[in-house]
Amino acid sequence: YRIRPRFLRDVSKIDTSVEILGERISMPLGVAPSAAQCLSHPDGELANVR
Repeated sequence: YRIRPRFLRDVSKIDTSVEILGERISMPLGVAPSAAQCLSHPDGELANVR
């Protein structure tokens, strides 16, 4: 796939809502790794790397 930038597009009616587990959320939702994983596992971030 190629990334094709689109210039001068009408963005007045953009809908960023998503549906997760049957619920509509008005904003996009992202999941990413976080710090302080040692609170839930003794090896912390190293456990994810392994």
